[in-house]
Order: sequence, then structure tokens, then C-alpha cells
Amino acid sequence: MYGGLIIDTHHHLWEVRHYPWLTAPPSPKIFGGAYEPLRHDYLIDDLRADFGAINVVKSLHVQAHFNPPDHVGETRWLQSVADAHGYPHGIVGYAAMDEPGIGATLDAHMQFDNFRVIRDVVAWHPGNAAWRMVARPDHCLSPAFRKGLEELEARGLHFEL
Repeated sequence: MYGGLIIDTHHHLWEVRHYPWLTAPPSPKIFGGAYEPLRHDYLIDDLRADFGAINVVKSLHVQAHFNPPDHVGETRWLQSVADAHGYPHGIVGYAAMDEPGIGATLDAHMQFDNFRVIRDVVAWHPGNAAWRMVARPDHCLSPAFRKGLEELEARGLHFEL
């Protein structure tokens, strides 16, 4: 078994009160409909306990659909966790790439030291509405979405979908 250093490149932390989808009635989601086991706070001590003896030296928190519309709130909260506990080392924040004010949203995320990347889940599936996160299959070709990508590029940021 591998015993070297590990970087966890995708995990989530949450206080349920900030994630309305966790307290809403169960509904089909892109990751399935049985997410009741997730309906509890999952904080840095829980993550470290799950690491166990594995030598995780760095981690990257990927946005988990924080309390809309305060998407920068998740980055703000995670930075406070990182400042207090040393984890996560990187934060993937959320912004709707086609929102008119995306530049201001990106600038707000960039105020936090551990912020690295923007994620916008742009999934579209022709046969399963639960697997659609956007309204149409050509969403990423829209002028507004492409403008969002230009705003990322202007700031030297990356996009994770």
C-alpha cells in the first residue's frame, strides 16, 4: 500500500444551516436522490478523522452549493476554517459564469488567500432532467457564459466544471 504524501483534491465541508439543499425535501439530484446520510455538519475535525493514518498534507475544498445568493460566503467561511486549522489549503468557489456581475463576484472571492478556482456545474443531459444543471445543451456557447470565461482569464483564474 502507498505510504507517501497525499493531496486530497476534492472534498467538502459544511454546516448544514448554510446549505439549503441539505435540509430541503429529498429530490432527484445529479448525484442521486438518497442523500439523507449527508444531512449533518461535516467539519474539519470530521475530515481529519476520515483521513485517519493516511498522510494527507494538503487539501482542496470544492464548492458545495452554499446558501444562495451569498456564494462568496462559502469562500469566506472556508478561509476562516483554514486560518484556524490549516485546512483546506485551496478553495474552489462558486460563480454562475453567465451572471452579469461575475467580475465583482470573482473579485470578492479573490480577497481570500486560499481561493484558487471557480466551479460552475454546467451539466446537461438530454434524457434525465435530474442531471441538468443548465437550461439548454449549448449553455457554454452563450455570449454571457463566454464573457464569464473572459473575466476569469483577465484575473488569471481557472474554471472547473
